[in-house]
Amino acid sequence: MRNLHVLGIVGFRVFPDLMGGQKYVAQYYRELSKHCSLVLCASKDNEQSEIENIPFYHFLFNHWKSIGNIFYILRVAAIVKKHHIDIILIDH
Repeated sequence: MRNLHVLGIVGFRVFPDLMGGQKYVAQYYRELSKHCSLVLCASKDNEQSEIENIPFYHFLFNHWKSIGNIFYILRVAAIVKKHHIDIILIDH
């Protein structure tokens, strides 16, 4: 079976994971990264990902200004193409 390439898009602060929801999302992606090739795109207010050995991009607006992310659609599309993404997961 071919290894899936997954792009996770997170529109809020997850790293560092200090509170319950952040811890849940961080752990979810940590476990997912063990089963597929994972790439994360997150909001600007994230620090570096605590998940080792995954490409991590933090340039998106957070959920309060998420309408502005429409201007990043070409950047996200380039990431999809670069990493040969099969599945996109969006956390809101």
